[in-house]
Amino acid sequence: MYEKAIADYVQTDRYGIFNDLKFKALSIEKTADITIADTLKLLQTEFEKLLDEQIVSQQRTLDYFNSLLKYNEVNDAWDKEENKQARSRYIIDASTI
Repeated sequence: MYEKAIADYVQTDRYGIFNDLKFKALSIEKTADITIADTLKLLQTEFEKLLDEQIVSQQRTLDYFNSLLKYNEVNDAWDKEENKQARSRYIIDASTI
């Protein structure tokens, strides 16, 4: 009963064109019923995974721009030093760049 429906779905592309791929299901097993709670748990897990990935990505972006600020601060200090506008000497620690 399900084999024809599955075969038709698998062999039809997104434009509705059927391609005979000689598809045959070797076995179709009955699975446990999926409840709404199961679906919500799955969606919650996927959401949390995506959220974690986005947080990591945003943190990398913030770290990158924070490092640019450090470079700009070093450049500003160097410019002041070269233009004799600095009130005191700057010590630039290259390991922090």
